[in-house]
Amino acid sequence: MNEDENKSKVVFVDLEEYQQMGKVRKDPDPVPRNTQKTAHVSEEKKENVKKEEKKPGKTDAPAGTAKPDLESPPSFESIIEEKKKISETRKAPETGKGSEVKKEPSASEKTPEKKSTAETKKPAEKPKTASASPAKKASGTYTAESGRSTKKWFYSIAGATLVFGLIVYFIWDYREKEIKENAFESVKTALDSENYDVIDSAENLIEDYPDDGRGYEYLATAYYGKGEYEKALEVLDDGREQAEDSDYWEYSDLYSRAEIRKQYYDTMKQADEYAENGMTEEAKEGYLAAIQVEEELDDAYYALTDLYISQGEYDTAIEWLDSVETNGEFTITERSELREQCLQGRRNVIMNNLETLMKNKDYSGLQKWFSDADNRAELEIGSYEDLYYQNGSVTEEIDSGTGLILSDTELYLGEISNNQKNGTGVRFEHWNSSYSVTDSSWSNDEANGKFTYSYTNTEDKTANEVYSGTVKDNLFNGDITCRQYCNDGNIRTFYMHAENGTFDCIRVLDEGYVYGESNDNWYVYYYSEDGLKGHGV
Repeated sequence: MNEDENKSKVVFVDLEEYQQMGKVRKDPDPVPRNTQKTAHVSEEKKENVKKEEKKPGKTDAPAGTAKPDLESPPSFESIIEEKKKISETRKAPETGKGSEVKKEPSASEKTPEKKSTAETKKPAEKPKTASASPAKKASGTYTAESGRSTKKWFYSIAGATLVFGLIVYFIWDYREKEIKENAFESVKTALDSENYDVIDSAENLIEDYPDDGRGYEYLATAYYGKGEYEKALEVLDDGREQAEDSDYWEYSDLYSRAEIRKQYYDTMKQADEYAENGMTEEAKEGYLAAIQVEEELDDAYYALTDLYISQGEYDTAIEWLDSVETNGEFTITERSELREQCLQGRRNVIMNNLETLMKNKDYSGLQKWFSDADNRAELEIGSYEDLYYQNGSVTEEIDSGTGLILSDTELYLGEISNNQKNGTGVRFEHWNSSYSVTDSSWSNDEANGKFTYSYTNTEDKTANEVYSGTVKDNLFNGDITCRQYCNDGNIRTFYMHAENGTFDCIRVLDEGYVYGESNDNWYVYYYSEDGLKGHGV
């Protein structure tokens, strides 16, 4: 091979690749003799590149950037080997059994497409990367500018999505809260109006919102209102375990009240059992204990009052009721009603005793009862108020039948119609030291027809007398007979006649106006003519 042929074997290498290979691989051996001319050519080429770099031109590199120093150029053989490696890494297509090194274009062929050294040179510390040609950019190769555009687009979409999501979330959250509050408010409104038939609705609140203590409170309140205190306590216990806001005072107050009510009714149940088994004293103590637990409820007051009445202890019951305070459900009105029941029982007993005295014609016993003012005060009726008694009970009205009428100074036993004496009956009338008994037919509350009227003076027997005959509207009317005690100690019958209560004058004597005579010439008289008038029962 002559020198010209050896020159033709020169391989043209891109200056940038050459420089990079020189930096990466520094051959320590001296350049062979047969490559001196090649190296010389490279040195000339290197000088030309330096001249081109000194020429002003457009560059993207910052002003004042220092260019890296090139190291000693590699040998020809190393260049060939390096090109082979580059060719393999680029995966060049196979041309046969072996691969050939692709011939690099000459410097004149690369010049039109190659950018300036300042534009393509990379920092020394970074690995070599080939400059992207316009054709590669057109094919969608990633660049910094396209990356920034892609990121901007991504952030815009992500931001819009986030804003939309937040709007949807807040709308959904507001709607959910509104539905929740409406559900709670509906149950609360019903409970405030004392409508406790909302147990199912309250249970749904607990199922849907187990962390909200209001659901447990409302369900417990519904059970409480229906008197199911044990269930109310169970619900509140569950609320304390499950709910997050079960410690506020309404919750604790409801629990305390439910406990008190449960204890109250447990005590009442035990007292009722004592009463049913005839254990009267134990029952009384039980009802009083229940009142101590909960004095605002009225059940124990009624139960104890009924127990006193059943035992006939009316005075004890009235005295007890007069001593207790009224609270809560046990109002003044209820206490008055209970007291009236006791008083009614006591009146029944008194009227029953008076009826017995009338039937037995124990008029002296009646006189004794009327003479004691405390007996009448015990009935607690007004001075001019009538009291009606029929079939063993004091009543406000007697439509018809036999009964007892007690007034301020008299007592009637007989037939009654519309609270008046109608039919046959006996009337007892009381004065301070005397009394009268009228047995007659009655109509419109007055004696009409045949009658018997007896007057008894407990201090002077001579004043005692008995009239009989007919009357009209309580006045003597017709033939009348009168039996009286006389001064000689005998009882005589006198005969007389009256018209509408006025006796006929038989004759006038020095003693007065005679109106009646006996069969043995005894007579009765009045000192004046006016004395003959106004007589009756």
